[in-house]
Amino acid sequence: MKKALCVLLGLCMASGAVFAGTLAEDNIEKLKMIAGIFAFRITGGAGDCRACHTAMAVPEKAVAVEDFKDIKGRPVPEGREVAEEFRKQLSANPGIRLAGPEAEVVISGTLLPYKGRQKWRLSIRAVSSTGGVIASYEGLLKRR
Repeated sequence: MKKALCVLLGLCMASGAVFAGTLAEDNIEKLKMIAGIFAFRITGGAGDCRACHTAMAVPEKAVAVEDFKDIKGRPVPEGREVAEEFRKQLSANPGIRLAGPEAEVVISGTLLPYKGRQKWRLSIRAVSSTGGVIASYEGLLKRR
């Protein structure tokens, strides 16, 4: 019942603070930009040529995006929501195929309260199956 009420109202309790279950439009645009950069790095720059408006043949890379966690490595509702939006934005790029255990690249992240819980500090890393860091990002998201 409590979970159903949480979903119905679009509110979740996280770390004692109420979290609205939708991302601000600014955050979605920021995640779209970051996902585009990550996709470019993961595919080695192949893919959609925006300058000439043509799609080039791209071998697909299998990518897993883990739910983003807190500083103690625990999944949090906000981290799940941000990771889900990142998955959506990443998969919209050519050459990216979302995968599970057979992934060639694993993307993980942390989402931490910042500035008295007015913002979120976001860290994202893409690591290859050989352990090399392909891309990373650190920045802030607005808290709704």
